[in-house]
Amino acid sequence: MDGLIELDAGSNKITVLPKTIGELQQLKTLNLGNNSLTTIPEEIAQIQTLKQIDLENNKIASLPNAMRDMSSLQYVYTKDNEFSEAELEKNKKMFGEEIITQQPIIKNNEEHTKTGYFVDTLDYLPDDIEKYRNLKSIDLIGEKIFNWNPVMEKLSKLPKLIEIKVDYYNFREIPEKYKKMITGIKMENRSYLPDIILQQEQLI
Repeated sequence: MDGLIELDAGSNKITVLPKTIGELQQLKTLNLGNNSLTTIPEEIAQIQTLKQIDLENNKIASLPNAMRDMSSLQYVYTKDNEFSEAELEKNKKMFGEEIITQQPIIKNNEEHTKTGYFVDTLDYLPDDIEKYRNLKSIDLIGEKIFNWNPVMEKLSKLPKLIEIKVDYYNFREIPEKYKKMITGIKMENRSYLPDIILQQEQLI
């Protein structure tokens, strides 16, 4: 598959990345997040087209020194691994703090990864979210939102947004007229389903 540009192998049970990964000479985006990788083969440095790599939530303790020669890299996302403090400092020096990052990679449309305004899916909440005019889906899991009004006021201005993921917020109350469209709600006594969410008519 020597013409492959994007490979999303995230959220599997991968323990070893084969050395043949280096043969994907056109690869630009590589997602290996949420696996069980402990090492990254040096052969990955052969992919001089690679712009971003997501290594979140693995068991990686160090990155190959050869990766310092990957001149096209714009993002290396390494949150939730097993790097020592010394390794974290080495990574910063090897890539630069603007490349080695703990901030989520903006997915889709590589031409605009830095501005993000043209992406159609986000898994975090930017401060300037109202500018993401093409956004279709946003994952707000883990954002710890307590005041939904300002958030939903901004999201309501996005003409293409049809999905908001709010798993694990433990919402309790669902108005009768919305019960058919809401699924997967966890019932708890400590919170409620803000009506402002359900007022967004474009949501499906």
